Amino acid sequence: MDSLAVPDRWYESIVRYFALRGDARRAQQFLRDMEQSGYPELGSDFKRDFDRAQGWAAIAAGDTEQGLTHLRAGVDGFDCMPCAKGMMAMAHDAAGNADSSLVYWEAYLQTNWGVPNIEAWVRPAAYRRLGEIYEARGDREQAVEYYNALVELWEQADPELQPQVADLRNRIARLVGESR
Repeated sequence: MDSLAVPDRWYESIVRYFALRGDARRAQQFLRDMEQSGYPELGSDFKRDFDRAQGWAAIAAGDTEQGLTHLRAGVDGFDCMPCAKGMMAMAHDAAGNADSSLVYWEAYLQTNWGVPNIEAWVRPAAYRRLGEIYEARGDREQAVEYYNALVELWEQADPELQPQVADLRNRIARLVGESR
């Protein structure tokens, strides 16, 4: 990282990565590195990145209220609406707020920007998580709809994803069987 110019460092993504994997120590470490680099002082976009990084680190540390406050500040005025909705959905998931997560995942899917570097990993996450949330609520029809969407998306996916596709097909079969 030190070999990159400060504006080119992807601190927020790295903090988010460790936070979503439950590694609060590493998330905090990269947040401190981000702050010490002067990144937050580079302008409003960089400050928003820092706000989001603070949010992820706080969520990883168990302070979900503070984390969500920072994340909201970090997506306020963000020029990528699908990105903001996806981030808030993930944050609410990490914070254990399934109802809010559902709202943001649904809102993400309503955006039609199709940003390739976001769509490649956020759309599958949205389909899977919505399927899980609806399944937990007992809404088999909605769960099957989202699981089917992910199966269709990944039907021709690389071999390492095929066990997940098989698991989704099993979930769908079970849910369809239960609804009879």
